[in-house]
Parts: sequence; C-alpha cells; structure tokens
Amino acid sequence: MDEQGNLTLFQGPPEAERVMKTFFQMDMGSIKSSLPKGIWEQLHQGIRVQDLEEYNSVLSTFSDYARDSSEQVMHAE
Repeated sequence: MDEQGNLTLFQGPPEAERVMKTFFQMDMGSIKSSLPKGIWEQLHQGIRVQDLEEYNSVLSTFSDYARDSSEQVMHAE
C-alpha cells in the first residue's frame, strides 16, 4: 500500500518505491475495523507475491475494500 492508501504493486520492497502498477484506493477505516492487525501491518510492510495465484488472491481480498470513484470525489472536495 502506498502513502495515499492505494493498493500498489511494487517491484521489490515498497521502500524502494519502484511502482509497477496502482490498482485502487482503499477504504482505510473499513480495513482497520474489519481485518486483523497483522494484515494491516503486512499492507504497510508489503505483501510478497511470488506467483500468479498469490497475485490474484491479494487483489481479490483487498478489492472488497476499494473505495468507489464517487466516494473519492466527495472526499477530494
């Protein structure tokens, strides 16, 4: 996850800031209230993805917490 709360795919550790793709902005309140603390920490440290199955699993898990575009516009104003 990047500093703005976007689910982002990095090449290497997130600290290296080599962004490959940004998927969507996540609803941080929902994540904090519904996921175990360990998952929250993993998001900040980076979740290592080693194959396509893990990649799809991570996207599937966190897509439930994606903010929709109308919500993002409302918060931007």
